[in-house]
Amino acid sequence: MNKKIFLVSFTFYICISFILFYQHKTKINKKVITVGVHAEYQPFTWKEKNSIVGLDIDIIHEIGMRLDKKIKIIDMAFNMLIPKTQNGQIDIIASGITPTKDRAQQVFFTKPYIEDDPLLIITTKKNRVTTPEQLQGKKVVVNEGYRSDFWVSQQPHITIIRVNTITLAFLTLINEHVDAFVSSSLSVAPFFIQHGKNKFNTAIIEDISDSYALAVSKKKPKLYQKIEKTLEQMKTDGTLKKLKQKYCNFAK
Repeated sequence: MNKKIFLVSFTFYICISFILFYQHKTKINKKVITVGVHAEYQPFTWKEKNSIVGLDIDIIHEIGMRLDKKIKIIDMAFNMLIPKTQNGQIDIIASGITPTKDRAQQVFFTKPYIEDDPLLIITTKKNRVTTPEQLQGKKVVVNEGYRSDFWVSQQPHITIIRVNTITLAFLTLINEHVDAFVSSSLSVAPFFIQHGKNKFNTAIIEDISDSYALAVSKKKPKLYQKIEKTLEQMKTDGTLKKLKQKYCNFAK
């Protein structure tokens, strides 16, 4: 009889312990926002020494502070960000991501925190290209998954080379493996500042521009609403403007 009582008591203790542990773990996890980034895209997210820094990193840490949440940053390939958000492994994408209709079916997008960033055609001095029509029949490098990739993919008679980083795209251009590089103005600005712009020709592509927003998992609608509200507060009180000026001198 005592043995049976002991087994029942022990089983009850194990069950209660498991429930309390699960509740404690869930409570802890609710205090953490897991953020996916591709840390190869200045000025939004990039690696500096042993840290990941950038405009999006500062924005998401400011949001975390205002929501009393801890921020956990996970670096990964850009093309894995949306799948990881869909399966619940990350809560937010903060990596200079552009809202599109197709992506909006997979994640929630906040209102863009930067808009009207023009796309550029970048070439070496001896291979000047000034219009989209002049790209026909040429090899063009783009950063995979970004607005430039979508735009070039819609143009006729262009051979597209996709790479993961801005630096690799410029190296591909400098080494004459391609004829042109198409990218947004903000994303190439840090490279021009560091290495100089005088070795290249640039031409703005009319009637096309990039915009950037945060993307939130559709599993987290309440978090999305809180982030949207917090971003609006940051815009109203001038915090967003200061952060944009810090990283890209872009005050819109």
